[in-house]
Amino acid sequence: MYVIIDWHTDVTYQAQAVAFFGKMAQNYAGVPNVLYEIYNEPLNIPWTNLVAYHTDVIKAIRKFDTKNIIIVGTPNWSQDVDVAFEKSD
Repeated sequence: MYVIIDWHTDVTYQAQAVAFFGKMAQNYAGVPNVLYEIYNEPLNIPWTNLVAYHTDVIKAIRKFDTKNIIIVGTPNWSQDVDVAFEKSD
């Protein structure tokens, strides 16, 4: 069984997300069945903005938890996964 720690909101609230996930990573680092979903189903946010958000939140998590899986959302309720591949260079 896995637990997803999920940031489920319509707005990024980047500073709050960084603080929240940093605290969660401090608490749950090394717990193998914890997954971090750092932005659930983003809408109306360009991929370039999401990359900046994801980068900051991932850094906050990786400061304390270097191994657990991090799930990142893509535009249009996480349906536009192709943008992550197209613009990853």
